[in-house]
Amino acid sequence: MVKLHRTTVVFQPISENYDPHGATTKQARYLIRLAVACNEAFVPYEIEWGPKQNHVFSGFGATLTIRDVPYIPEAKPFPKEIKRRAVDWKPKPFQAEYRLEAYVSTEKDEVKWCPGFVIDHSSGLSLVRPSANGEWNNEVEDDDRKVTDDWRVTHRESGRGFNPVNFKRAVDILLLVAGELDWTLPMDELAKNPAGLKRCIDLVEANFGSERWSRNRAKERLEHAEQAA
Repeated sequence: MVKLHRTTVVFQPISENYDPHGATTKQARYLIRLAVACNEAFVPYEIEWGPKQNHVFSGFGATLTIRDVPYIPEAKPFPKEIKRRAVDWKPKPFQAEYRLEAYVSTEKDEVKWCPGFVIDHSSGLSLVRPSANGEWNNEVEDDDRKVTDDWRVTHRESGRGFNPVNFKRAVDILLLVAGELDWTLPMDELAKNPAGLKRCIDLVEANFGSERWSRNRAKERLEHAEQAA
């Protein structure tokens, strides 16, 4: 049976209301995936570029047409990005090195570098435990913190990171997000990938959130982002 298929996409203008996970983007990805499938199956197709219009807006777009073929190839999903996995890393608290510039504090709207104990990871992330003068328990007279308390995962270059947790949980968080982004990049570069940063926050919340409802909401956001990819 001779078949005909046509799909059109209008590229959404980039503005403050641009939705990177919107239907237009999904349709554009489908068009690309279908073109790739046609190439792999040696099925002829045509792509026409120019002004297009749909029920939402008009603009520059493309129409892919497949005609006079016995079958329409199936558009395959894009291959998943291979993420670096951080494995076989089992640090101990007393391996930490004391530094005067260990992490960044933003208390009282004041941004400043503060001292603490630091364990660096090859990903560009670090484990940090604040300490004013190089002692494990010295912040106040009745400081009864354990050595495993008050650790945080930070971006080494910027000194910013997640809220403090116990040492084991901090290690788990670091290993969870270490392969998601290239943390060796400056924060200005990482900020150009807000979706990646948001995914890391949602991953931590989905796995280690203190409230069930917040964990479930984070899982829903991750599922939505995965479906839109």
